[in-house]
Amino acid sequence: MTAIMTQQLPVHAGADRSLIPCGSKNHGVPFDIKAADLPDESLDDFSNAPFEFEETALLVKEDLQRLYFHAGTANRFSEKYLKYMVQLEQFIKQAGSCCLTKSVLEQKGLSFPQLEDLNIMDLVRMVSFHIRKCHAAIDGLYRDNSKLGSVYLQWELRWISLGERLKATDMKIRRIREGKIIADDLIEREEPFRGKPQTNGTSSGIPKSIHLNPHALPLDHSMAKEMLRLEKIEKKKLALQRREEERWERAAMAAGFAPKPFKPLTPKEMGREILRQEKELTHEPVPEKADSTRKKKGTETLTEAEARQYLIDKAQKEGDTDTAAQIRREESPEFYERWQQYVKKTEEENFRNAAGRAGPSADKRKKLREKRKKKR
Repeated sequence: MTAIMTQQLPVHAGADRSLIPCGSKNHGVPFDIKAADLPDESLDDFSNAPFEFEETALLVKEDLQRLYFHAGTANRFSEKYLKYMVQLEQFIKQAGSCCLTKSVLEQKGLSFPQLEDLNIMDLVRMVSFHIRKCHAAIDGLYRDNSKLGSVYLQWELRWISLGERLKATDMKIRRIREGKIIADDLIEREEPFRGKPQTNGTSSGIPKSIHLNPHALPLDHSMAKEMLRLEKIEKKKLALQRREEERWERAAMAAGFAPKPFKPLTPKEMGREILRQEKELTHEPVPEKADSTRKKKGTETLTEAEARQYLIDKAQKEGDTDTAAQIRREESPEFYERWQQYVKKTEEENFRNAAGRAGPSADKRKKLREKRKKKR
């Protein structure tokens, strides 16, 4: 058991993708396989021979080694550590029970060479490690964060209590070895199940009381549920990426420069339309800036600097100095959004104004004509 205290587990390099995720071999699941593609397993994949003490003790020992490593290396303030402690506590209790059973069976002449390093002392060392780790968390939270870590306080007491139970178990083991405790009852409990063969080599091993339903859906949580969750997350990411790409494509097309990359300049058509609409509303010519680089009339283009200055002048004219200062500080992408909003607002106002000058409706005109006829 000393190896449990010191050995570091090898880093998992990923599942062998050539393995089929079913069968009697112990292996994981490649994550590139969809949960719906997981095949069913057979009732012949695992033996149903009654389990014996040595086999289960070896399983507990192996899983305890993994749990101790991960709980020991997990940060004491992480959620992982709190979850690992629950499982680690249960496996240490079971390992302590295995130590007691092993000593009784050895007193009756049985030998378990694979369990030679399973002993109470190493279990007490594990518990001692986590007593100190929990207290370090309590002390750190209290000193640096002014918090009472109630969950760590509870775990500190649970580890201490488990440690005392292990010490009492060790004393009981010594008394068994000294012949002060009769262990025949434990032997009688284990003996009827030793050496019994498996019966599930064929389908005849299925108990008749079990009514099979091949189409039944699984109810318990499983690896498949985790795979479905990961698939759902991946689909959401792809959908979000597609929506973002579509949004930028629409914006580029509306600006008139799709499919080119985004450029923080006002489109030519948008600038000319604003100038034309302002001329129609005010009936006043809009003076053009003298610029030797301008081409002939009808091909003028508003640059970003001109559009920015236009909005700054407009804000200052309206007495909104904060907005004018904000426009000066804005980066090109932010200013582009502001300019689009201004263009949209201007178009809506122009449409409403044009609708107001359109005169009476067709029904109104008809009533006016009938009224004039009656006067005649």
